[in-house]
Amino acid sequence: VAFRCNFATVDNDFRVIDRRAGRLKDEGDELAKSLQGMTVEGVEAIFFSSTEHRGTLILRGDGLSPAVSDTDSHSTEPAIVLESRPLEDTREAKKTSRILNEVVKRSNVILSSHPLNKQREREGKLVANIILTRGAGSYEKVESLKDRYGFSSCCIAGSALYKGVAKYVGMEILEVKGATGRLDTDIEAKAKAAIQALEKFDLVFVHVKGADNASHDGNLEEKLSMIKKVNRLAEILKEEDVYLVITADHSTPISIRRHSSDPVPVFIHGGSVRKDNVQSFDEISVSSGCLGHLTGVELNRIVVDLMGYGHMVGS
Repeated sequence: VAFRCNFATVDNDFRVIDRRAGRLKDEGDELAKSLQGMTVEGVEAIFFSSTEHRGTLILRGDGLSPAVSDTDSHSTEPAIVLESRPLEDTREAKKTSRILNEVVKRSNVILSSHPLNKQREREGKLVANIILTRGAGSYEKVESLKDRYGFSSCCIAGSALYKGVAKYVGMEILEVKGATGRLDTDIEAKAKAAIQALEKFDLVFVHVKGADNASHDGNLEEKLSMIKKVNRLAEILKEEDVYLVITADHSTPISIRRHSSDPVPVFIHGGSVRKDNVQSFDEISVSSGCLGHLTGVELNRIVVDLMGYGHMVGS
């Protein structure tokens, strides 16, 4: 069973001070090493650090279930580390939640005494003294994009999550120097890599993370700066003889500093795409566009059809 994780900062009463531990930069791998080798009830706990404060926890053993609740409250306000509960009345779910709670407690003991955290404390930085878990799941094989639709595809991203999802559906992962998954990501390098990739692949997925990070941190100046970088990316790519699609997986309003259910804007440019009267790409302006309100599945169908890989339905 795998979990998404954050390194976080808690006080002695397990109140969450910062669920991102001040956004780690380079310390994650070293902290993750200290969490290896943990075994609870015969189940091995394996931890991997990814981008900034993020990581992955894997519980490997018999009799486990992903039907357990999160220990991360997801709250932007002070909150207590949650105790994982079984979401099903099964022996496996009860065992998994029990083990998970023990792993989280042990992570606090181990990380609190880690030399890197002692150093961060001396420097006045937030310590990464616990892991918070969310989104339990187990691996299930899915059909690749190539097998389902027939086209080749690749991914350019800085964060491990998006590379992982892309790899899961059969995309080839292109490593680009300077693609950090942070606010300092090199947009020009991503654009150059995307243009080169279009010579080999039918679809190139380029992910940019920084604006979301800035929203979570409530930093308006950095969010605006990141949006300008994305504008630059779009300007470069729209000069190519391709279809350019820009959208987002969710909204992160800076006013609430968390994800919301607000609809996201969608932009499609190139070739035979219908033109409307929308002049600005923002949540309000695009609501009057000709695409209307789309689900992700419907957008996917449009993109696949524009690429020439759609299947006609009906007579």
